[in-house]
Amino acid sequence: MKPVLQALVIADHVYEDKSTGKKVIAGTFNQIFFNSPLVAGTPHQAGAGTGTPVHSGRQAGSPYAYISLTDIHTSARLLLRFVYLSDNPPTAIFQTAIEVRSLDPLQTVELTAALPALPINREGVYAFEILFEDELLGSFRIVSKEFPRQGA
Repeated sequence: MKPVLQALVIADHVYEDKSTGKKVIAGTFNQIFFNSPLVAGTPHQAGAGTGTPVHSGRQAGSPYAYISLTDIHTSARLLLRFVYLSDNPPTAIFQTAIEVRSLDPLQTVELTAALPALPINREGVYAFEILFEDELLGSFRIVSKEFPRQGA
């Protein structure tokens, strides 16, 4: 039997209240703005001509994924992947396997996963996906847009 994904949320941070065991999900988002790197010698930056990328200083932090599952029959091997949906077919950017265990399939299993900084450098639609045996259980979409350049 396949697990049931009850929730998949991406946020700036997920805390656990030690006294109650409750998860606190802080800073949920479904849209990211980014600055593409400036290249020395372009009209956007003073200084001439090495062609060396100069990063703008704004970068998405390392978010967290909150995952809630049920119907885990002893164990389930899941795949959490980050994909760029605007490509056809979608491009997998990174992925990781997650082993989930539960002795009682009626119990809810909550997971918190620290994620790497999101490598978003172009506009489009991205998604975090949870798969079980190559079947999509659910996804969380994130739209990325480039900040307008000042003076452009």
